[in-house]
Amino acid sequence: MENSKEIPVYGYIRISPDEVAKGAIKTSFENQKSLILDTAPKLGMKVIELIYSKDKAGNFRNLSGSERADIFFLNMVARLKRKEAKGVLVKSRDRFLRDLSFFRDVMADLIDNGVFVYAIQERRMLDPYSVEDVMGAFQDEGYIIKGRKNAETLLLQKQGKGLPAIPAPYGYSYKTLHKGKPMQEKIWVKVPKKAEIVEKVFNLFVVEGMTPKKIKEELKIGNAMFYRILSCESYTGDVVFYKKRKDRMTGVVHREKVCYGGVHPAIINKALWEEAQKKIHRKKSPEELRSNFLEMFG
Repeated sequence: MENSKEIPVYGYIRISPDEVAKGAIKTSFENQKSLILDTAPKLGMKVIELIYSKDKAGNFRNLSGSERADIFFLNMVARLKRKEAKGVLVKSRDRFLRDLSFFRDVMADLIDNGVFVYAIQERRMLDPYSVEDVMGAFQDEGYIIKGRKNAETLLLQKQGKGLPAIPAPYGYSYKTLHKGKPMQEKIWVKVPKKAEIVEKVFNLFVVEGMTPKKIKEELKIGNAMFYRILSCESYTGDVVFYKKRKDRMTGVVHREKVCYGGVHPAIINKALWEEAQKKIHRKKSPEELRSNFLEMFG
């Protein structure tokens, strides 16, 4: 088929939570990419861009639960409605959307704008009014709910054992407690050189009263790293993080603090961390604010 007659489409890739948990992100991405690029010419299509969700560092993100439609997906939908491509090519329906109401709304909107979504495994265009697609999205939504419950159960198990439920912050690395055990059987251990930097940041800032600029220059760390260290309560020996919970009635997203005693070694004591927070959040005079701005941007 001549290139001028090929239908321009986007190839859309989504990484599932199971693939993230199994460490199969790259393999899944490459498999989906190969399938989409190999299938497109056979259907008379040309993939003009591969779209997938990624964080600020360029790492893959899965789209499930509250993340089922992030800015990358929404931008793709907007571009499709502007006729920048005529359709989307995906591995399967569940790689496109997994929420029943959102699936129907988005698909109906795309179809009204003359845009199609082709699922390779199903070998057909997706249809928001198809019983098969609607039931599939309904089952996927149940899978998401089940996944949330499993995540809550896993969090409680980790909390009961004092094991970390978040990635290791700067100054720590992972160590497996028992070979053959899953992720929840790993703990944080100190990385000596990095832990020393963490300790120095707190001591120089709180005990010696050194300015942030001088601390960053002396330790050769960036602005983001400096404040990330000072705000990490997990250095005290507790596991501390915030999880988001959306109010179904109002749609407001709340941040809930989770804190429990960890089995990892502390780098600083609680008192030092609390003094650092007081100093960070202390209301500053106009002169101090001006001095800080000049220090940071002058």
